[in-house]
Amino acid sequence: MREMKIRRDPFKPAGAWLAEKLGRLKFNGQLRGYSPLSRLVELELLCIGVAGKERMWNALEHTLGGGLEKFDFSQLAERAARQQTRMRELHLDATALAFPSLGRS
Repeated sequence: MREMKIRRDPFKPAGAWLAEKLGRLKFNGQLRGYSPLSRLVELELLCIGVAGKERMWNALEHTLGGGLEKFDFSQLAERAARQQTRMRELHLDATALAFPSLGRS
């Protein structure tokens, strides 16, 4: 953001902090602590974020092309695609842990 001279929104970090705290209040089958369902929900949110990041890099590549030498948008989009592939694997594992009774027989 600094390189592109984009101003940081001072409210976004505070909003992220608040969202993280509120996320701990979700019904995960435990009054306190972490459950397998917590991991599944967090991975689903990360998957959404990484998918958005890939679309952003592709849009910037399309719009700016090689306009900013310091950034290789296509390489960044490829990295996000690899992250999505890995997160899909982790998501399947987390689903199996969260819902063991629904596993394959």
